[in-house]
Amino acid sequence: MAHPTASMNINRFSNSRISELRDANDFPIGDYQRLPVLKLEDATEMLNSIVHKLKKYVAAAKENCNKNSNKLTLDESAAIYLYTMQSSFFSKLNETLQTENRNALRPWLPFLKLLITALEKLDSSKSTVWRGIDGNVSSYFVKNSEETWWSISSCSKNRDLVRRYTGEPGTILAISTLHGKDISAYSATEKEEEVVLMPGTYLHVRNEPTECIDDFFVVHLDEECEQSVPVSDVKSAERRKIALVIGNNEYQTKRLFKCVNDAIDLSKELTNIGFIVTTKINLNYTSMSRGIRNFVASIRPNDIVLFFFTGHNIQLDDQDFITACDEERIAEVSLNYVPINAQQLLEQMSVKNPFVIVLLLDCSRDHWLPNQAKVRSLIDSSKSMVDMKPLSAYIMVFTSAPDTVVIDEPIHERNGCFTYHLLQEIIKPGRNIRQMIVDVTNAVARDTKKTQIPYITSDLQGRSVYLVSPERHESYSNTWLSSMAELPTDSTIIGEYPSV
Repeated sequence: MAHPTASMNINRFSNSRISELRDANDFPIGDYQRLPVLKLEDATEMLNSIVHKLKKYVAAAKENCNKNSNKLTLDESAAIYLYTMQSSFFSKLNETLQTENRNALRPWLPFLKLLITALEKLDSSKSTVWRGIDGNVSSYFVKNSEETWWSISSCSKNRDLVRRYTGEPGTILAISTLHGKDISAYSATEKEEEVVLMPGTYLHVRNEPTECIDDFFVVHLDEECEQSVPVSDVKSAERRKIALVIGNNEYQTKRLFKCVNDAIDLSKELTNIGFIVTTKINLNYTSMSRGIRNFVASIRPNDIVLFFFTGHNIQLDDQDFITACDEERIAEVSLNYVPINAQQLLEQMSVKNPFVIVLLLDCSRDHWLPNQAKVRSLIDSSKSMVDMKPLSAYIMVFTSAPDTVVIDEPIHERNGCFTYHLLQEIIKPGRNIRQMIVDVTNAVARDTKKTQIPYITSDLQGRSVYLVSPERHESYSNTWLSSMAELPTDSTIIGEYPSV
């Protein structure tokens, strides 16, 4: 049983269930990076209706925090103090971090911006730190598996303290950290020896638990170094190229017809030009979410990353959601809980610090428009996907610009119009990616007589990006399967394609 005096702070150093840890770390915190750094009073203003007596806690934090720091401002120091106070503030934050409704985090983002800004200014700590989970959950940590923790995770250098906060029997995580932030000098309780793991911490499970201390199973995790090599030190030809390609046809009530073809054919050509390709088709939500999470975890600094999705999407409140095959029942009230948020996906990839992200979203289809039975979408709107805000160098293509839609007209028998032209252009050596995409979009507009006009947005940060390097002159196949065997639901193909 957890120590009774630990009740106020138990959630900082332990979880009562493994699902709490997983839920808090499934997705990035949110788009806090672009917010300004505010004074603590302003950063917590939207939380006064959420946290009882918050103004009192803020005043206490400003009064009692470390005012002698030569690294942090007063408000930054007070933000850490508030985070560690024995109050309802942390429990409310922790509860919100675990919810699937990521919009619930919005009022917290100004505070998180201030807190994370403060943490980033502190020196990184190389040490072994501890975190607890009630019950024997050691089987959830598989030897040599990898995890990315997207949330703020509190640990302690004091193993005995974590044991007191963890229910018996329990599981203790021994984490060898490289970039943890020791906040002892700024904490409301310095003796807790608290170290915070930053969002995006990448962990490797060293081995299955081989020791048991009293009634606690010990799992060892190592933080992997995800620091970027300067881009000037890595030649384009040496960068790893990875891709996740998803094509969904088998929607429950609005079946599509070319998305699986597009996914299979694009995967074939990406493999030919040196990509490590994971291809997934006809996914339900669970499989799609898991596949995306595993792909993001595999991204390394300076990778060239390509994500291609073809299927249905939903747009609501300036957010875009790509949908799995079991999601046509979705109503607006549940959007925050079920579909895949494209903005969060981009943030997940960006945190991994790739060289560039190529995001191709072949959706924005609308089958509800009158007299257009072959037009594909899930909502009564002709809007294209909303322009998103990425964090890394990127190029994004929405295959239908605002006020245009993607139509399944028989222009090209096997593939959708965009993918047909993409297959023609993507294999050509020495093509700058932006020019290649422009050529594809111009061809689509021409073929559809401008009824479908793709939309490009990019910030390549001055980088020259080639999917096929200028030095590579091999001849690539530009033929596709004339027909295709029916693939089962939730198929995954890695470098293999069905024979007919």
